[in-house]
Amino acid sequence: MGIGLPRRPWGMLTGVRPGKLMTPLLAQGLNDAQAARQFERQYDVSPARADLVVRTAHATLRAMESLGSKDVCLYVGIPFCPTRCAYCSFVSQSVEKSMALVPEFLQALAREIAATAEAVRRAGLHVVSLYIGGGNFIHAPYSGAVVSIQSLSSTAGMRLVAARRIV
Repeated sequence: MGIGLPRRPWGMLTGVRPGKLMTPLLAQGLNDAQAARQFERQYDVSPARADLVVRTAHATLRAMESLGSKDVCLYVGIPFCPTRCAYCSFVSQSVEKSMALVPEFLQALAREIAATAEAVRRAGLHVVSLYIGGGNFIHAPYSGAVVSIQSLSSTAGMRLVAARRIV
């Protein structure tokens, strides 16, 4: 944008999921180069990051197309982080400041997982993925509290076959 400040690779996209902005551009028919250039101009994103977002958006579109009408992907947000990032727009707390809230959060999370599982079952939906994200919840277990595949499977009545950490 040329205002005299150092250029940031993600331009003005702090706290924003760039794929959510790119996917509609591709869906409306722009080719990869057109979508990337528009992204660079509109959000002041570097060419390398714009190309990355194009590839990510294509992966998102492929994933969306692979879902059946009753398939759902669930997201569990974890609002505790080791530190609070300056660019973060998510509701979160530094775990240092809010460690006392973690046990109550885990109890509420278990209740919400059970209620969601029941709603999914009643609606006849099929859970194809479960993403646990948000904060880097590296501080669990706290006083013995742990969320595991086994507890999610038994609580939610879902058959979870694998888990992996994506960094």
